Amino acid sequence: MKIEHNAHDSAAMLDFDDSNHPSDDALRLLLDSVCRRIDLHQQSLKHILNQTESVVIHKQWVIELLHNIQSKITQLGALIPPAPPAKEPVMIASEPCNLIIDVMTMVVKMAMAMNLSQQAGGAETGHEYTDNQKAVFYQLPMSLYSIIKQFNFDGQTMPYAACPDCNYTHHEPGSTTPTYPK
Repeated sequence: MKIEHNAHDSAAMLDFDDSNHPSDDALRLLLDSVCRRIDLHQQSLKHILNQTESVVIHKQWVIELLHNIQSKITQLGALIPPAPPAKEPVMIASEPCNLIIDVMTMVVKMAMAMNLSQQAGGAETGHEYTDNQKAVFYQLPMSLYSIIKQFNFDGQTMPYAACPDCNYTHHEPGSTTPTYPK
């Protein structure tokens, strides 16, 4: 049976010892490849219509072999760490972020101003914020740029210019200033 031969080939791909053990990335690719081959073998077995006793027994034996290979795939897969997530670029426009930061700052200042007259002594002192409130204000970010600097984000940034009519973003490779195409 050709499926049996292919199943043995798939099993042989997983036979290695510590001396010829592939790297985690290579093993991950190998397991994925063998998994796909096993799925194809199982699909091929479904198309065997001959129901004679010898064929049915042999088919069950091949199915058991495929299940054993899947068990080995599961065992080997448990030994390798999960693949790191793919890094996708995050596109953040600074103007909307700065607006959100400004609104957040206003909300914090308004909340603190609710207790201003009680905490700072009312009209006699000129309604000033306390030293603790001022310390909070100085810690609030003023812009997206200040957040990036404060948290030491080292990501690569690429400026884009957004068309005001269609919102399409334009990027000129190698440029540090966003420009609209002419």
